[in-house]
Amino acid sequence: MTSSGPAPVAIPVADLVRTARFYDAFLGPLGFRRLVRAGPYLGYSNGPITLWFVAGGPARPGNAAPGDERDHLAFEVGSEAEVAAFARALRTAGLAPERAPDEHRDLRSAAVSGLWLDPDGAVVEVFAPRRARAAVAVAPRRGR
Repeated sequence: MTSSGPAPVAIPVADLVRTARFYDAFLGPLGFRRLVRAGPYLGYSNGPITLWFVAGGPARPGNAAPGDERDHLAFEVGSEAEVAAFARALRTAGLAPERAPDEHRDLRSAAVSGLWLDPDGAVVEVFAPRRARAAVAVAPRRGR
């Protein structure tokens, strides 16, 4: 059995207006576009993945340290350079990271990631796996 991923994902939020401002800025650079904001619903999609935010949910605690048990969305990108470019784009949009992009072995081994907190305190991560660098074979040097 195989799966192409979750579709759709529904996340309860306390304030749809604040959520829309955050996720418009966060998801746009990742290739998501807003589908709708109607009634208590806010939807985004990049094609295979659709995220729905539903107003009226409980506010999440925003005072826990990153990595604590709480809601967490993670988005994989293709390279460490893309993680850095994403972080720069979010800073320009006024969204500072909770943890700046770096290697975070405590969260995800051998990956570079950056963490942001959404308006309800959920951790939102962008990461790229560290690619193993190919070993360079060096012929032993023979004496003259």
